[in-house]
Amino acid sequence: MGHFFNEVFTFGRSVFNFKIGVGIEEEDELKVNDKNATAFELYSGTFKRIMATYPIDVFWIWTNEGWTPRNDETIKVEDVEIAGVVEDMLAAYVGERARL
Repeated sequence: MGHFFNEVFTFGRSVFNFKIGVGIEEEDELKVNDKNATAFELYSGTFKRIMATYPIDVFWIWTNEGWTPRNDETIKVEDVEIAGVVEDMLAAYVGERARL
């Protein structure tokens, strides 16, 4: 799949001057080969694989749909969930820096 992305993304950049963005949804449980992985391990490995395989301009991590209507009091987002997402975002930042 990485070789396909490389071909398509490189074509889009060179012919149409596209900016390339890819991303994943933030996960509560991180499983890699049926083992628990730290967020740092997941994100640093993801960045290393992407950067070695195909070009990107932007990488994003999105939260699940429950986070969208933050002013809807019927949808409860607990502090522990917020802390988990912040932890993942920080791990992704550190993981991205580690690949440099």
